[in-house]
Amino acid sequence: SYRVQVSASSAFSTTVVDQSGLPAVSNAITGLHASTAYYWRVNATNSAGTSAWSGSFGFTTVSGPPPVTVWKLVSLPVTAADPRTTVLFPTAISSAYAYNQAGGLTATDVLSNGVGYWIKFGADQTTNFQGTPILSDTVDVQSGWNLIGSISSSIPVSAVSSLPPNITTSNFFTYRNGYEVSQTIDRGNGYWVKVTQAGKLVLSSSSAATSANRVIISLTGETPPPPPEDVMSVGSGETPRQYALAQNFPNPFNPTTAIQFDLPRAGHATLKVYNTLGEEVASLVGGDLPAGSFQAVWNASGMPSGTYFYRLISGDFSQIRKLVLMK
Repeated sequence: SYRVQVSASSAFSTTVVDQSGLPAVSNAITGLHASTAYYWRVNATNSAGTSAWSGSFGFTTVSGPPPVTVWKLVSLPVTAADPRTTVLFPTAISSAYAYNQAGGLTATDVLSNGVGYWIKFGADQTTNFQGTPILSDTVDVQSGWNLIGSISSSIPVSAVSSLPPNITTSNFFTYRNGYEVSQTIDRGNGYWVKVTQAGKLVLSSSSAATSANRVIISLTGETPPPPPEDVMSVGSGETPRQYALAQNFPNPFNPTTAIQFDLPRAGHATLKVYNTLGEEVASLVGGDLPAGSFQAVWNASGMPSGTYFYRLISGDFSQIRKLVLMK
């Protein structure tokens, strides 16, 4: 077990928090004052005895709660006269981010039909689309994860067909402060789906659409790539001198862990997680990033306990580290 102390003094002459018997390697602390510098330290106890105190670590609380923001998966389900993000989503507080496997997430200000997008809003909301309805659409997909759009009416995922026929797919995922498996493709939403081969997905509201070409949905434990916000810039703002991939923290973890990495120059970067068979189970980063220090978060709630490996590639740099999920 662990004992944690928090103090306003680096000498710990007095403490504002002194909690012992903690079973986990992470713990939430409440009741601290805003805009105040604090220090914390920890020791551990097992059958062999109690360790010395760790070194002290400092932090400063913020002045108030951060603004509430919401990432949503959206799409354009009509033929719009003006498909710009600022016209379709005037309350958006970010660009629209589309996904392609070569470049990861890329920002755009013009939306296309059949494509899903990440957009951040100041609060959860619904949007009324003006334009010519789209009753059917054929969406190009590549082997792997794809972010697709919708048509003007809701259809069950069981009605999605493909060219060539019977492409095998994962579940279709929507996002509401976390990924959820969706049973329908709803108007105006975007959806992640992983396919086993390149081809086309056919979305149609027609009851006459053939059932012979339906996709085959195969359940997996994988989850789609994270929203853009889950790759955050961290550090002092100084440009790192060299590439680096830090050990994830906490480790072991359950179910989320943070991975920090440094890029000394701008460029394309990928950060992926693999199981012990070498199979990719998560793509945390996949796109162009500026020089700087970054943190990605992996939510492994859908994965079994065990050992995994994560790999950072950017330019000529490549490094692999091990992490342990313990549920």
